[in-house]
Amino acid sequence: MEYAKAEGRDNYQFNTTELNAAISRKLKLENELRNALENQEFQLFYQTQINISTGHISGVEALIRWSHPELGLISPGEFIPLAEETGLIVPIGEWVINTACRQLKNWHEMGFSSINMAVNVSVQQFYTKNFVETVMTALQETNLQPNYLDLEITESVMQNLEKSSLVMNKLNELGVQLAIDDFGTGYSSLSVLKYLPIKN
Repeated sequence: MEYAKAEGRDNYQFNTTELNAAISRKLKLENELRNALENQEFQLFYQTQINISTGHISGVEALIRWSHPELGLISPGEFIPLAEETGLIVPIGEWVINTACRQLKNWHEMGFSSINMAVNVSVQQFYTKNFVETVMTALQETNLQPNYLDLEITESVMQNLEKSSLVMNKLNELGVQLAIDDFGTGYSSLSVLKYLPIKN
């Protein structure tokens, strides 16, 4: 029934061996996801960003992976939806920001002082009451200059433009860079961009 609903109205799905296996895997991951953060099973990988004008590395993007003790590396496409369903995306997202800031500070101290760090932020995390404080604490604890942190948010935050603008303005006051990820995949108008303090 769950899979039929996911496909939209007037739909049905047969119960198959493959479907049972998929449901069992989902339940297993959902249960074990609750302890993954405590057990330090998450890892960040860093994808380089190249300035096409100079050919030099201008920054990196932090990409989370779940190193499951039995199943190996699990992509965010599989476990992030589960984290959002359970509300675990908030503490996981906080860990990502803290870890990414700490890593970037280490690189700066090694001499790579011009590199920025891009971090994806979920809508749930973005709307939590203490999100701005979370970012500010991560910057203070790592002594990282805020202009080196790029927070990438999805277009869906524009559904509540008033609330989003308030959060974005507070982040902008901190000096953090903001970017809209995958803009154009939804139904937002380009005209709203001029009201938001975003980088790109």
